[in-house]
Amino acid sequence: MALVRSSAKWDLILLDWYMPGCDGMELVRAIEAESGPGTPPMVMLSSNAASARSSLGRERNPLAAHLTKPVRRQQLHQVLSRVLSRSDPAASLRKLAVASAGPSLAERLPLEILVADDNPVNQKVAGRLLERWGYRPKMASNGLEVLEAVREHDFDLVLLDLQMPVMDGPEAARRITREIPAERRPRIVALTAAAFRQDQDECLEAGMEGFLAKPIEVSKLEQALVECHARRRRDPTHV
Repeated sequence: MALVRSSAKWDLILLDWYMPGCDGMELVRAIEAESGPGTPPMVMLSSNAASARSSLGRERNPLAAHLTKPVRRQQLHQVLSRVLSRSDPAASLRKLAVASAGPSLAERLPLEILVADDNPVNQKVAGRLLERWGYRPKMASNGLEVLEAVREHDFDLVLLDLQMPVMDGPEAARRITREIPAERRPRIVALTAAAFRQDQDECLEAGMEGFLAKPIEVSKLEQALVECHARRRRDPTHV
């Protein structure tokens, strides 16, 4: 906290979940209280990222990402690059505009899409790209909103963030799998800042069928749409 209170401008804070005297989440709350709107993005290290996420309960998740220890150099580099790139949403949108596949994509691959992310910037980036391709995606900010939307409307694809308040992504996927009949059930693709093996296993167990790393890469999102549309063509019972 002494360093946070100093005059230095921090671009990112990397914290451990378990520390003597003050655990990681206590420190996160203290940093938020001290820094206010200027709080830099924070990345948490823990031995079990899924357990760390679940311990947040229904609280708003203040973290930009989790990393499971031991951390590999490539994983750390990927996550830090993604987190730091979020600080310039305008640049992200410019990049997406250049790489856009064109408005005819929705005509070739007609899909009903729901984007679930509690971060307004992430929603804006995904929504703008899908709209450029001719889609009209619906938006949700937490897992409960996702569940209610899927109950009321037949979606082909749900892009589902893992870390959301009220109900997280894996729990929302489990509820969808249990409650929505197979012929109406959408394809669920996880949105995650750290698509590591442990996260992937949890997502697959919950009923998700794919992964997209954040910030979203245009080519990989397009591939997810292609795979979703191909699934619809193979399964005539899917509305």
